[in-house]
Amino acid sequence: MRALLVVTALAAAMPLRAQTVNCSSLPHPVWLEIGDTQEQLIKTLGAHLASSTAHPLTLVYHTNGSCTNVADAYAQPPNKLTVTMNYVPAGFNPATASPTCVNDIAGGHVIDVANSALFVSSCTSAPPKPANVSVVQGPIQAYTLVVPNGSSQTAITAEEAYMVFGFGNNDGFGPATPLSPWNDTAFMFTRPSTKSTLLTWVASLSVPGSDAAHTFTPAKFLGTPEPASTDVVSHVTTSTSPEKTIGLLGAEVFDANPTALKELAFQWWGQTHAYYPDSTLGAHDKKNLRDGHYAIWSPTFWIENLDAQGAPANPDADFVIQLILGQQQTLETNPLLDVVSVGLVPSCAMAVNRTVEGGPLSVFNPAPSCSCFYEANVPGGHSACATCSATTPCQSGTCRAGFCEAR
Repeated sequence: MRALLVVTALAAAMPLRAQTVNCSSLPHPVWLEIGDTQEQLIKTLGAHLASSTAHPLTLVYHTNGSCTNVADAYAQPPNKLTVTMNYVPAGFNPATASPTCVNDIAGGHVIDVANSALFVSSCTSAPPKPANVSVVQGPIQAYTLVVPNGSSQTAITAEEAYMVFGFGNNDGFGPATPLSPWNDTAFMFTRPSTKSTLLTWVASLSVPGSDAAHTFTPAKFLGTPEPASTDVVSHVTTSTSPEKTIGLLGAEVFDANPTALKELAFQWWGQTHAYYPDSTLGAHDKKNLRDGHYAIWSPTFWIENLDAQGAPANPDADFVIQLILGQQQTLETNPLLDVVSVGLVPSCAMAVNRTVEGGPLSVFNPAPSCSCFYEANVPGGHSACATCSATTPCQSGTCRAGFCEAR
């Protein structure tokens, strides 16, 4: 009897082998190719969709560079997904790694939804947009520069960043009097030329009104291109020379690693002060991004196929996009909560806009607005707006999602 108990205990201690899942067996799949800055959104939204009774879907996704995603979606015929895929099952915890499924679709599966985390016009290698493809602007993505917690640095100007990433250890200053501590390219961690993180910084650091010789290109941007944002996080946090170390990240990646990294305030061209995307370091309100003080950001864009009549080729794919845009509410939870919770800013909460990567900002008055809802639902946030309901109407403004919005 004792021997049997020992064997049973050993069996219970052994981990179960991961179950092999074929992608074709997943219920109601929608296939996506996204930038890795958008993975947390897809995992969070996907968990709600997989558990939904109103409109259950399984988001099956692969991460790639924004410009690669655009090229794949614009190809005629569209390129297909043939790689091992991630998917989001019911009951999934978005804070964990997504499981994978075997891509058993003969010849691969068409991309239902593609994503770019910057202006599509920045992807100069992409073919022209076909008539049977739709591209819509979605939530705003901030980009940031980070250093290890052990660094004493707190801010950087556009002029400094231009010298750091344009000249590195050839900045013309002697070793005893470097322009900045970031003068060793071995400790500068960037992203590849197809990634939105690098391309947004390239556009933002190009000297305004300058000649071609002083305009950044991906080839001129110094540092070690890391294939994934998680690689940048790893190299920056484990650096053996914290003072010399700097990295490029999407702000939502930094938001997920606030104790391991330090975000630098940034002073853009023509500004006299440096700003964080948020009102203060450690906040999550993206106040300075939303009102135009913090300038390093880009809209996300969401791409789907159209049929011969110009309607969405896959209604489920269109449903996912409309959820991300906040224009579809047929779900047990408000999808804008998912957008807000992962550090993205819905367009309806913005007060500024731009039309080209790194371009000038202009005043923006979204209609309808969701600023009150946004401010109330960011982590640690609150809204000064009056609340409302079907039985408690607004004295002024419009009742929307429980708040009296100005528009």
